[in-house]
Amino acid sequence: MGKHRFENMAGRTYLYNGEQYAVGEVVALGGGMYSVITDKRALKVTAIRLRKDFLPVTVPKNGASMALAKRVQADLSPIRSMLDVLEENIKKVRQDAKYIPQAKAINDQVKSAISLAKLQLDIVKLAKGK
Repeated sequence: MGKHRFENMAGRTYLYNGEQYAVGEVVALGGGMYSVITDKRALKVTAIRLRKDFLPVTVPKNGASMALAKRVQADLSPIRSMLDVLEENIKKVRQDAKYIPQAKAINDQVKSAISLAKLQLDIVKLAKGK
């Protein structure tokens, strides 16, 4: 399908869903879908997942970067789950206006989770003296 923005991923290592992959090639399938050919298997993912969920990994001799990347991936997991819920709610609201009150309640819970995450970041910044 020609050149695309993810071609530069080839030859690099990424962490995706807690697993490390060496990317050989990224093939555009159309409709915002891509096939990521890796050292382990081919992964069919959306452009959004490629951009947000594939974390670049530098493989140092001591493995410190890998540990950090795994920690970041684990910390992002709840955010990814919330995004999935919000996307599902948007679809439900579009299909049935009666779902709006429930979607609003879920939205309020997500806002609370975001506020807690911001508080955690502030605590980390204070602990580091920044």
